[in-house]
Amino acid sequence: MTSVETELREYFERYAKLFHENLDQFCSLYSEPSTTLRLDGSVQQFQTRSLAHEFFSSARTNYEKQGCRSWAIRSLSVQELGTRSAAATLDWDMLAADGALIRGWRQTYNVIRSGESWLVVLSTLHVGTDSLLAVGD
Repeated sequence: MTSVETELREYFERYAKLFHENLDQFCSLYSEPSTTLRLDGSVQQFQTRSLAHEFFSSARTNYEKQGCRSWAIRSLSVQELGTRSAAATLDWDMLAADGALIRGWRQTYNVIRSGESWLVVLSTLHVGTDSLLAVGD
């Protein structure tokens, strides 16, 4: 594993934890502006941290209604795009409080290095990967 792969695995492990524990800190992992392309084809653009917080707060509420209490990284691949940029593709597992699998999906994040950290500029959910059928493939 390269140093960038190690850094990004640690970054996304923190990302997953913060989503459920501290949305303010979670949103600080996103660049302003940033964009996310959703499974339904919609595009969400976050010009400000408050817009990102509003969107992710709603998403977290919806996930929690499904029983989600955490995410786990099933796989991670990284393509370095220069000295300060990378594309990280993750297979996520959405887990219940007891660790049971709820569903899984694949998502690619374009990230840039900002100081000593990374920031998400663009995230793209992969159509056709949001199902239990994708888990374990």
